[in-house]
Amino acid sequence: MSQELARTLIKDFRYLEECPHSGNLQDILKLLAENKVKQASEVLWKDNPFPHIALKLCAWEKYFSASTQEDMEKIFESLPAPAPEKHKKTGKKIGIVGSGVCGMAASHYLSEKGYDVTVYEALPKPGGFLQYAVPNFVFPKDMLHAEIEKLEKMGVTFETNKIVGQCTDLQDLQEKYDSLLLAAGESHPNFIKLEGQHLPNVYYAHEYLCRINMLQADKYPKFKTPILSAKNVVVVGGGDMAVYCARMAKSMGSEVTLAYRRSVHEMNARQHEIQNAKNEGVKFLEMTQPVKIEGNGTVNCVKMVQMMLEAEDELGRRAPIPLEDTEYSMPIDQVILAVGQVQNPVLLRNTSLRTGFGNKVMVDDMNRTSCPGIFAAGDLVRPSNDIRTAIASGTKVAEHMSQFLK
Repeated sequence: MSQELARTLIKDFRYLEECPHSGNLQDILKLLAENKVKQASEVLWKDNPFPHIALKLCAWEKYFSASTQEDMEKIFESLPAPAPEKHKKTGKKIGIVGSGVCGMAASHYLSEKGYDVTVYEALPKPGGFLQYAVPNFVFPKDMLHAEIEKLEKMGVTFETNKIVGQCTDLQDLQEKYDSLLLAAGESHPNFIKLEGQHLPNVYYAHEYLCRINMLQADKYPKFKTPILSAKNVVVVGGGDMAVYCARMAKSMGSEVTLAYRRSVHEMNARQHEIQNAKNEGVKFLEMTQPVKIEGNGTVNCVKMVQMMLEAEDELGRRAPIPLEDTEYSMPIDQVILAVGQVQNPVLLRNTSLRTGFGNKVMVDDMNRTSCPGIFAAGDLVRPSNDIRTAIASGTKVAEHMSQFLK
């Protein structure tokens, strides 16, 4: 079956021409068409321990059709993972702070190379963004749990409910490990100045998605953590998190409007997810921004203002600015603010790590921080933007750490 699919996709390969990973995909298809399954598997897993996750969450709709993506999933599933190379134990220990995609990728390669790896996670379950933010209808959690189990079988240890900077600090970890990797990502809401955001039934996206995805608040009172019910919900933002929140609120029976200060075409969210949200009945309100949340005891309306885009700057970006005398009230009983995220400030508290713009950790071209033996990668250094970039960041820093320890 894989042989026939591969031959069909090779003929239709024009869909993949602009894909940044088309070289590997083309090689896999050619090898499968010749029934060279083992070689195709080696290409699939080369430099990427989680190809199934990457395919599921990459913006494939930019490069090929939905039917092609489904066929690629079938091909990926038909290729067995190559047996891991056996390396002698080095006797050296590595601590990784953060169990998201970057930390998981780094732990995979470092464990393969014979290091004893312990991963620290602040939340009750490992997996980071994939675990607490991405809904099941976008990314099945079974796929994530299977990858975590594989890592545990390789010898990776996960220490959950451990907030580095609170339960323990970097100085303590430095004494326990031969080297440390900071890969905690951006797990903290980007709090904004908006009057009324303290009212009940106003959530930031991280809290909202974490309550549902990890604590099953949508099944309250069967589970202890609640999400207050709402008939009319407005989600503010233009990224994947905003669309995830909107689709989640819609699945819980609410009427949902997603408000964005630019146009839908300028949203950072994947076009595939935007289309899914539209198909499910989410309304999109373009060129609109909240200026105040009002209510008596709980939310009852949001004051909105219409926006316009200024002329392009030197980078070709058009800044949104409010239009005068365009304020209006929008009746609403729940607000979800999906307006970006930053790294948790607790991690870097009381450390001498050098940071730069946006409080990002400064590293050299080997991912070394200003503290000897401590490396940093992923969103803690620069935004990963997509799943494949996060994986690549983890594998790259693992190579640098191995060179350092040798």
